[in-house]
Parts: sequence; structure tokens; C-alpha cells
Amino acid sequence: MGDLLGNAFEITIADAAGDAEAIENITAELGGFMPNYFDRQRFGTRLNNHKIGIHMLKGEFEDAVMEFLTETSNETNEAAIEARRRLAEERDFKAALEYFPGYLRYERSILSYLSMHADFINAIRKLPRGISLLFVHAVESYIFNSSVEKRIEAEDFKPDKALACSLDSHGFPDMNTVHIASGKENSLVVGNIIGYETNEEHLSSYEKQALDELGITKEDFKIKSMPELSMKGAFRLVFAPFKEFSYEIGGGIARMKFSLPAGSYATVLANEFMKNSGLELTA
Repeated sequence: MGDLLGNAFEITIADAAGDAEAIENITAELGGFMPNYFDRQRFGTRLNNHKIGIHMLKGEFEDAVMEFLTETSNETNEAAIEARRRLAEERDFKAALEYFPGYLRYERSILSYLSMHADFINAIRKLPRGISLLFVHAVESYIFNSSVEKRIEAEDFKPDKALACSLDSHGFPDMNTVHIASGKENSLVVGNIIGYETNEEHLSSYEKQALDELGITKEDFKIKSMPELSMKGAFRLVFAPFKEFSYEIGGGIARMKFSLPAGSYATVLANEFMKNSGLELTA
């Protein structure tokens, strides 16, 4: 743990049709680097982990709990959809224990507590700490993804008086070398995983804009009512290098091989090709 340099991947896309020329063009356009987004799994199956986390950062714990219990976007189970909608209308936690599906054990744990205590902070504490941390991590991830997207829209790809890191002998980032780039050395753009210890002077304009849009500050990541969920902050590569890329298409099968630095998502790189090359999953 902590000593991993990177990961090698081989992805097979079955029942796929693709255009090899388009893949070549996309590979050339990417130039060996991909946007280092956090992928969808960071945001939960209902894609609302960050919404819950934002409420927590703002001290809106009742709203956070109700978002967790009642949001139905991207919910697929009809019984769960009906249960969440009914609770949103009735707000009767004790009665909800009678109709919430048994497999929603985390929701039922919170409902059980709220049926006896009107305490939303400690209701959240009925969740495993790892689950609660996911909500705060999702906010960090959402801000990071938003700032990367804004940087791409501005075509701002090179470090110049901004956070950067050096490359190691393998051409992968050395995150122990984060510094302010002069714009002259060979380095990679680094962004903040924002927390309460993030240096204000090192926030990019894209990160500041993302914070403003959510109505939060870096200081909000020090959660006074739930200090065990506070986040100090960290760094993350903005554009991740991918190495040893190769592919083949034939017989309705597409195969891709590549290596990525630790912490980068193979699904993000695959998606760059899936959405732009004609590769299409049909099953």
C-alpha cells in the first residue's frame, strides 16, 4: 500500500463495432495523456454522494440524511423508489421501517435511530465511517472533475506558475515533487484535492470557480460537528500519462492494452475512445 507505481490493463469490449482510423486519431489527439477524472463509481449508484456531502459540509445534516434516504434519481428497484418517495412525503421514520426493503440495510439503520431520536448528526454516525467518508470524498472528486473540465474548455494544458510535479524514470508522475512550475521545466499539471489545509494561494481559478458554484469554501472541509470526517486535502494529477497503448479490432471484439499511474481510472481512458471512436457496447 502506497508503493504502487502504476497498473497495467487489458480491456476487452465484446459485441463492439469500431473504427480503427478513429482510434488512431483519438490517440494522436490525446498525445499520451488523458483527463484524470474520478469516475462515476465515486458518486454512488444513485450518483448523489456529492450532494449528500455538500449538505454535510454546510452543516445541513437533516438535508443530508433526507437526500440519502429519499433521492430516487438513478434508482432502479421499484420497491426502493416507492419507499423513498413515500418517506419524502410522509417523513414518518418509524412507519418507514415497515415498508423499506430489507436489503437497504444502511437506510434502515438510520431509520431505526431516527424513529427514536430526532438527531440527524448521530443518525449519520449509524453508517460505517467508510460510507460517511465517501460522501465527503465525493465532494472533493466533484470539485476536481469540474476544475479539470473547466481547464479543458479553456485549453489550459501546461503548467505555468501553477502546481506541477516532476516525472520519474518511467515517465510517470512523482507526487513527492509537487511544486510551483516555472513553465520551463518538463513537468505535469497538478490539481488540488481540496481540504481545509489546502493552500489558498495554490488554488487555481478553476478550483475557486467550482467552490463558488457549490457555495462552499475549503474551510468547510473541517466539519466541526463531525470532525472524524474532516479532510485536510491532497494533490492529484490533472492529466495522467498512459503508456504502452495498443489495440486490435476484429470479429466484433475490441481489445486495448495500456498502463496508467496509480490512482488513475482505466474506465476513464476507455471512455475517451468509447464516446469518440465508434466503439459501442451493445450488451
